Amino acid sequence: MDIKSFLNSQHDAVGLLKSSYEKNRLSHAYLFHGAKGVGKKEIAFYFSTFFYCKEHGCLNCNDCKSILNNNHLNVYYIEKAENKTVITVEQIENLHEEFSKTSLVDGPRIYIIDGIDIANTQAQNKLLKFIEEPDNKEATYGIFLAENINQVLPTIKSRCQIINFKDIDLSIIQKELLNFNFTIEDSYIYSLLSSNINDIIKFYEDEDMKKVINLFLEFIRLKNDVEAAMFLINHQNFLNNNLYLTNFMKLITIAYRDILLYKSGSENVIIIPLKKDYEKIIQKKSSEEIQKNLDLMLKLSLRLQRNIVSKNILNQLILNIYK
Repeated sequence: MDIKSFLNSQHDAVGLLKSSYEKNRLSHAYLFHGAKGVGKKEIAFYFSTFFYCKEHGCLNCNDCKSILNNNHLNVYYIEKAENKTVITVEQIENLHEEFSKTSLVDGPRIYIIDGIDIANTQAQNKLLKFIEEPDNKEATYGIFLAENINQVLPTIKSRCQIINFKDIDLSIIQKELLNFNFTIEDSYIYSLLSSNINDIIKFYEDEDMKKVINLFLEFIRLKNDVEAAMFLINHQNFLNNNLYLTNFMKLITIAYRDILLYKSGSENVIIIPLKKDYEKIIQKKSSEEIQKNLDLMLKLSLRLQRNIVSKNILNQLILNIYK
């Protein structure tokens, strides 16, 4: 998804940032909060263009292109290192060192930290000092990106203007996927795995993730307990993988929410191409049974998040849904 799509999908967040800039009511620190892939990083770089572009974000001038390509000398971007699971104190120390030097370009200094919620406590405390006392004389602005705002130190949150990013409409993602030659059915299903187009394409090209999708479709189309038992025998080892089972459970839970809605007469289902499959399940199950199945899926998904053995979860799922 290109930046113009994010400007449209995050209209409220962008409008708030534009207004604060135009009215000269800028905060020295911003916290962008929202799910992965909703455009936080793209909008952070776009916001940075306001300070250098004569048209405040035209996207086409040399300053805009330099910033959007992460090549501008006064815009400093930090994300976790490839071999690390967190943003480290060393990275924040490097930020201190970089900003202590005189810039070769006139204008404000901007730093973007992608994943402040995965910065360790030592790094966040080091950053807190930098927010309060930047190591330079130029105007300095920090932009922090977070998926889980509860993992950001309260002292950092209190010093930031918090900008909430809404989830991207599934229809926008689905339409984008069709441009990458996804089938209609695949566009609906894969759009449920992530809001990030690049991540979805990686899933689509991954043979194991394709198998997860195929197993989800096979599960929805099981006719009886005999087929269910064979499904368990044939695929239990593969679905012992936590990532695969998590995505599998996510999809079947969404499907059963759809089935319950469809049973009640609603056409407002999420995976529209599966309506014919839903109808076959509706013929066999009462609303009470579907609700019971859905409750079980939600319970098992919660247990999966708590690292309960995957094998036990799949067993319970099959045994209870296809008694």
